[in-house]
Parts: sequence; structure tokens; C-alpha cells
Amino acid sequence: MFVLTSIFFYLTLFLIVYIYIIYPLIIYIFPGKIKTKNINHYFPQLTVIIPAYNEEQNIETKVENILSIDYPQELIEVIVGSDNSIDRTNKILTNYNSPRLNYCLFSTKVGKNALINELIGQAKGEIVVVSDADVTINKDALRLLARHFHNPKVGAVCGKRGNRDAGSGRGFLGGALYNIYESFLKRGEGRLLSVIGGDGALYAFRKKLFSTLDLTAPDDLLTILRILAKGYGVVYEPEAVAYEKVSTSIKEDFLRKIRTVARGITGISLFKGLLNPFHHPLTCFQIVSHKILRWLTLLLLCLLLILNLLLIKGTVYSFLLWPQIVFYVLAMLGGIFYLLNLRSNLFYLPFYFLAINLAATLGIVEFLRGRAKASW
Repeated sequence: MFVLTSIFFYLTLFLIVYIYIIYPLIIYIFPGKIKTKNINHYFPQLTVIIPAYNEEQNIETKVENILSIDYPQELIEVIVGSDNSIDRTNKILTNYNSPRLNYCLFSTKVGKNALINELIGQAKGEIVVVSDADVTINKDALRLLARHFHNPKVGAVCGKRGNRDAGSGRGFLGGALYNIYESFLKRGEGRLLSVIGGDGALYAFRKKLFSTLDLTAPDDLLTILRILAKGYGVVYEPEAVAYEKVSTSIKEDFLRKIRTVARGITGISLFKGLLNPFHHPLTCFQIVSHKILRWLTLLLLCLLLILNLLLIKGTVYSFLLWPQIVFYVLAMLGGIFYLLNLRSNLFYLPFYFLAINLAATLGIVEFLRGRAKASW
């Protein structure tokens, strides 16, 4: 029994180390399969799609941002879809008189994915760029995205999510570090084979590869998985940045993570073939490593602690238990500091890490309960 428990303990420990250390190293060590050249004078016809719902505070800034972008203006078509917005979004859009701006005002709320399905049906560009209404992009972002499509093997390109303003709220540090870590992984995955899942803030793809989106999973994930299933690569362009107002609320991040994981599992379940290691070895490896195992982090941490307590009589296991105890004590103090509205990064980061992984676990539960659904 002791030997079997020890085996499970070290296997669990290995998986945790693998998720956060070994996998990131692997995707940077191995040579990449997708080679892209810095072609700075390749300008395909683009259609920029902006899904919007009650975005009166952002839509004018967004439209002005896109219309002033550094890209041949005759090659850009902009379509804004307003999903039955009940604020001033529609009025702001109808006040524009630009030949490059089209808008579609839905009279009933259909959800983001259904809205995107409709707008892509109207798109004239060979390359479609999807960008959320609450972000702004840097002036050369479209040019940086478009150049990668010079390679016929590239089916999609994902931009980077950045922080519009470095606020000092309690949620800022955790959210900012999470974005940095995700960017690090995407950069490595993009050179290895493909980014696994895009970012709704900014991503582009070949229109001919698009198929109608299911309504229960994220549009960016579904689009990328479908392109991978068709044998195309997806690259990451870190210099094409979509700037958003960073979250300063753990609660906001927590609820978003639940939704993201529940809908992410739904998306992967629609493309189960990509988990076949014989047909899609690298894609399967990346999905399991980046998505599935990370979603299981909290369960692995709990299992590790339980197994460690069962093995406490061994000297080595006593030594390995102490770092876990210290980590959980710091996280507990971080929770107390958070409730008391006090600041301490030393305590806050362990607390944020556990909170976000708890949200991922609850996201799994939501999926199993069949409660993953389309939302804004």
C-alpha cells in the first residue's frame, strides 16, 4: 500500500511540475514546424468584424480606432454587429457616415456566436479579423496579422491581449501576470505548431476555412480548433496588441474563468478527433498540456496534499509537505487580506492562484451539469 501511494504521489507531483515548468520548456526547446517570414508588403482584402452588445462607452473609440488603422483603406471593410443593444450603441453607429463602415442592428438578442455567423456571411474580405468592441488595437496590428497569410499553410493568426492602463486594484497583479504567462505559452506554441485557441480580443483567419459556429462554446476557440482540424497552422503575433482595461476584481476574474472553462470543454468536446494522438499528435499534446491538465490543477494539488499526509512518516515526504503548508497558509492570509481590503502581493498571489484554479474546477462542474451556454 505504501509503495502504491508513493507511486501516485510522485505521478501527481510530476504532473503539476509538468504543467507549469516542463511543458513551457518543451515548446521552446523543440524546433518549430510553422515558418513565417516578415513579409511587410502583403495586403489581402480584410473584413474587420466587431461584435457588440451595450457598448455605448466603447463603440465610438473602437470604430475610430479601426478606421484610423495603418492599412490600405481601400482594402478594409468594417462591419459592426449590435446584438439588440438597449443603450446608445445603435444611435452612435447610425451617426457614422463612412463608406468603409457597415453595421447590422439585430432586433432580437441572438448571442455573440450567432451574431458572428451572420456577419461573416456578409464579409467580402478573404481574411476576416474579429476584435471585441471593448479593446483598441495598435496602428500596425492589421498589417502585422495580415503578413502571416502570405504562407498558404497558415490558417489563422492570433494577436496579444495587453493592458490599456496599469491600474493598482487588487485584481491587477494576478490578471496581468496571467496574461504574461499566457502570452509566453502562445509564443512557444505558435512556433512549435499552432496556438491552441485564439483570443476574442483580436484574431484573424481565412474566410474559406470558416464554418458556422456552435452557440455553446467560445468563438475564438471553435474557429481555431476547426482550422487545426483542417490541417492548417495557427501562429501568434505578439506585436499585434489588443488593449483592454485590466480587471481589478478577483470576483470578475473568478466568474469569467468559470464560464471560460465550461465553454472551453464544450468546444473541445466538439472536436474530439483532435485528441487522437495518432492522427493529430502535436495538437493532442498541446490541448492536453495547455488546456485539460491546467484545468485539473486544483484537483491535482488536493490529491498531492492528501497523498503526502498519508506518507507523512517518511523523511522525504515530511520535507515535501512543508512547502505545501507554507503555500496554503500564505493563500489563506491572502484571502483574509482581500476580505479586509488590505494589500499584500506576498499573500495575494497564492490566493489568486488558488481562486482561479477553483474557478476552473467549478467550470468543469458547470460543464458536467450541462450548464455551459453562450454568453457575452
